[in-house]
Amino acid sequence: MISKKCSFCNTILKNTFVNFGKLPIANKYIKGKNPIFKKYNLKIKVCHKCFLVQSTNKISPTKIFKKYYYKSSYSSTWVIHCKLLAKEISADNKNLKKKLLEIGSNDGTLLKEMAKKKFKCIGIEPATNLIKKVKFNKKINIYNNFFNYQLAKKIISKEEELDYVIGTNVIAHIPNIRDLLRGLQIIFSDKTIGIFEFQYLLPMIQNGLYDTIYHEHFFYHSLTTLNKILQKFCLKIFDAKRIKIHSGSLRIYICKINNQKKRSKRFLRLIKSENNYKLNNINTYKIFKKKFFLHKNRLSKLIKIQLKKKLICGYGAAAKGNTLLNVIKIKNKQIKFIFDKSNLKNKFIFPGTDIPIININKIKYIKPEYILILPWNIKNEIIKNLNYVKKWNGKFIIPFPKIQII
Repeated sequence: MISKKCSFCNTILKNTFVNFGKLPIANKYIKGKNPIFKKYNLKIKVCHKCFLVQSTNKISPTKIFKKYYYKSSYSSTWVIHCKLLAKEISADNKNLKKKLLEIGSNDGTLLKEMAKKKFKCIGIEPATNLIKKVKFNKKINIYNNFFNYQLAKKIISKEEELDYVIGTNVIAHIPNIRDLLRGLQIIFSDKTIGIFEFQYLLPMIQNGLYDTIYHEHFFYHSLTTLNKILQKFCLKIFDAKRIKIHSGSLRIYICKINNQKKRSKRFLRLIKSENNYKLNNINTYKIFKKKFFLHKNRLSKLIKIQLKKKLICGYGAAAKGNTLLNVIKIKNKQIKFIFDKSNLKNKFIFPGTDIPIININKIKYIKPEYILILPWNIKNEIIKNLNYVKKWNGKFIIPFPKIQII
């Protein structure tokens, strides 16, 4: 569905943030030679009234998430992240009967950590292929569905009050933002604390991180705008902090608006930093397009011209890599293979390209001269794991925040 109006305030959308044209859905894989990938317009606009950055093409979530190929547990960086979040949540909770709901629980990586902490855990996950093993965990109850207002009503009719509602990289993935917030509004009791994480708009603009834009991200949030949106649904952000995960994210802590919790100093500092960067000025968003074109041309020149005669492979069949390779129009001629340790993705073709995805155990046999790290946000983990490429003088290409060869 193509939207001409803001998903939140209904204002006509006039200002384009970036326009990629038609791209395939990032995590939609096909096997076989020369597969045909259906492509959809990917145009991002910013509302000049509320400054919500949003996709104008709301593809049905069923097409994207019902069968999903990203598994949280495959990244050791993410597993550690979940362990630390679980530790933070459980630190001040001596009552072992606490109840936690995670929206978009994926393969249950966080829920399993919380279950170890004696929490009663509930997960909501639409991807049927990801919940098979989680369903056998007696400490975790899974709803195989999308979170919305109707499901929220069903949950509160069956469950007791929730102590925590968690959503890591999920609130930007739900196209009907008003329905999402109506659901949160009724599922929160006066004591419920919400913890949500999402890729943060501020570093995205500052560093020109256009690879974080893909179809499953319907929104790109700033703290200022999201705070105003939540208040319309009787919720408030009382604390927020920047985190390094996923190339620069924001973690917010929310509660009912009548809760007595005061806003933290770091929340106020972040609001001030957004004001200083002028995120409430439409001209700020025009800077992003300039950074996008400059980076795109530089990386394209590096791969297609400067390293033309070198054996280049990619590492990590990540969604952000899908945007990157399709935008700069990279094919099998430039990048021979993409290595990935997920058994769900092996033997598929990387969406929109003719590049096959193969298992990481092939690296030692192929011996690429250069490896383009597509999930560059976990480059340290990857470089450490692939340290053996030094034996044949292999090098890594890091595409963001600036192009580097290591």
